[in-house]
Amino acid sequence: MAELPQHAGTVQSTIVRFGQFEVDFQSGALSSNGTKTLLQGQPLQLLELFVQHPGRVMTREQIQQRLWPDGTVVEFEHSVNAAVKRLREALGDDADKPQYIETIPRRGYRLIAPLCSTTEPVQLHGNQVLFALRRALASIAPGALRWSPPAAVFLVLAAGLLLGYRWLRNQPAAPSSHANTPVVMQRLTDFVGMEESPVVSPDGKSLAFSAGVDTPHIWVRLTSGGSPLKITRDDVPHLYPRWTPDSASLIYFSPAKDPDMQGAIYEIPALGGSPRRLASSFTGGDISHDGRRIAYFRHNDKKLELVVADRSGSNPRVLALLPQDYDYSSPRWSPDDRLIAYRRGRVFNYEIFTISSAGGEPTGIPHDLKLVAGYSWLPDGSGIVCSSSLNTTSLYLPTFDLFVARLDGGPLRQLTFAGTSFVDPDVDTEGRVFVSQQRRDFNIWKFPIDGSPAENVRRSAQVTRQTGEVQTPSISPDGREMVYLSDFGGHSNLWVTKLDGSAETRQITFEHDSNVAVGVPVWSPAGHHITFFTRRRDTRIGDQWVVSPDGSSLRRLVPEGGWAAWSSDGKWVYVSPQREEGARNRISKVPVDGGEPVEVRTDDSFIGTASVDGGTLFFVRMRSRAPGNQDVEIHRASPENGPSQVIARIPAQRWPLYYLVQPVASPDGKWLALMLADGPAKNLYLLPTAGGSLRQVTDFGNTATEIPRHVSWSPDSKHVYAAVARMDADVVVLMNLLRRD
Repeated sequence: MAELPQHAGTVQSTIVRFGQFEVDFQSGALSSNGTKTLLQGQPLQLLELFVQHPGRVMTREQIQQRLWPDGTVVEFEHSVNAAVKRLREALGDDADKPQYIETIPRRGYRLIAPLCSTTEPVQLHGNQVLFALRRALASIAPGALRWSPPAAVFLVLAAGLLLGYRWLRNQPAAPSSHANTPVVMQRLTDFVGMEESPVVSPDGKSLAFSAGVDTPHIWVRLTSGGSPLKITRDDVPHLYPRWTPDSASLIYFSPAKDPDMQGAIYEIPALGGSPRRLASSFTGGDISHDGRRIAYFRHNDKKLELVVADRSGSNPRVLALLPQDYDYSSPRWSPDDRLIAYRRGRVFNYEIFTISSAGGEPTGIPHDLKLVAGYSWLPDGSGIVCSSSLNTTSLYLPTFDLFVARLDGGPLRQLTFAGTSFVDPDVDTEGRVFVSQQRRDFNIWKFPIDGSPAENVRRSAQVTRQTGEVQTPSISPDGREMVYLSDFGGHSNLWVTKLDGSAETRQITFEHDSNVAVGVPVWSPAGHHITFFTRRRDTRIGDQWVVSPDGSSLRRLVPEGGWAAWSSDGKWVYVSPQREEGARNRISKVPVDGGEPVEVRTDDSFIGTASVDGGTLFFVRMRSRAPGNQDVEIHRASPENGPSQVIARIPAQRWPLYYLVQPVASPDGKWLALMLADGPAKNLYLLPTAGGSLRQVTDFGNTATEIPRHVSWSPDSKHVYAAVARMDADVVVLMNLLRRD
């Protein structure tokens, strides 16, 4: 591998300017025209490499040496191209008409923008200045400076430069006008449980949010203080409040009790009273700033529509017909009411789209945001503040930070770095950000299944004791070890721990690319392999891998993976790759010792799991792809590609698509373990493999809990291992957050 050339311009300062950008390599802050974003991981390393060698061509081998110095195995061409692409995206650079990073065909890349001054100019160039001065002085012949007026001028200038360097070196950089403006966070709620969807009234005096121990209700409190007032009363969930322009009332969404029906949007006075039904919808809506119109989504004769109607719900007008392969939510009028934004996505890919309120084609905001947990328009309408999982490597229940995303595609600017999640932001006209701050406590527990739900919780045993995220356990066939996901060390990876009480652990994967997320591990029934999932930020689907329990023999099994389950003999891995838009779901199986995948089912089935006898396949189908109506059917088929039988139907409210639930068959073949929603809690349930009633295993009461993605059985089928996250959220207001640019 080619060695990196040594260069006199090696960066000694942490702050460098090039073109219109300024980068601080110590903090990762990238600034341009008053906008600041955060570079991390490979884009930052790559930019540092280019800055250290301005104008020099960096070959692909040299880039690989910098980004993967320890010999990490990567797909060479794809990985280098992807790293350069992410850096160009951060710089807003065009590969065809580059201003910063130029492609040199068949050779590599180079930085073509000139390096300029820095906020600590002498720390970068001072040694070079001293070196040049010394060389210039040394090159003058003895006696040549004797009383010559030009020589005297030269000496005076040289002395001035040297003295100026020594003085400047010790001077602090002048702060920008807002760089040192402190961000002030004030907590506005203190309920036990989840306070969500905060929204401040247009007059800035009141805050509304959704909260409830059992059934969520709409609450209102003064921003200046005082006790919250519950303004809704009926026994259905009340979600996604939005204020009317006069701050006198709110609209909100309630789902229908009948899972086959749409919910509705209602209006209610800000101090409570009788709600008035406005329109049928499957999620929340929004009201225009002139108070005359509402925007919402609806199902209409098997079509999915974005609709604008009069405030009363009359005179609906279809703004756009939308593909039914996605989840839709959060329509938001722009401050001037000329645009309507909305969230669209599925599984791990979410985007924000905008459309003219007069109609037309939707346009996506040009940023990969991964998962999006709410957003709000900036006061000037130039972009949004969004809650995104962009900088996390966890696929399930990730941490969400706040970002500014501009409509013109300018660089993302990260606003929060707190380690807790900030979701559902709402920005008022003064730039204050009202947001739900979520905290989670993860650990893996072992639950017996033979008692009542409450007894099983009381008798459970805590397996891990960590402060980070531990998720998706899988037990070895002999019951002696457990593999799981952990973000210990700053990146999600696979860890194995002994279950003999010693708590001895070992790490078996070592992914450290911030653009690669590691997913569910599943231990083979034969004990020789563990399969797991990875996904790159810039890809729609992910890869399925296998690794030995000691961390050796890592290899990619198939480039289209997901929802992995082993055959009973450990020779095959069933996968359900994410489908293309409009395509049907499918299940295939891949031979673990090599060979081509075999199609098992192409009838819109996915999430398969095999029975212990190897003759039966259990899988999932959605009764409809339409958002809000994605009730789940669990099927069994024997043989695996033969006709199937429905053994359970579960309403969408108890199995939201974002839960990513995968039923897991018990070793004795009697049960499927799964997780279902019970109000604020997610509980473990068992479904008989022969069909029949669900049996509840845990009861966490009204405590907000999550069980991410996948559980595992003990070899004797008497216990279920699950990662449980106990959650809490409060509404806070962040002041000066948008001024720090």
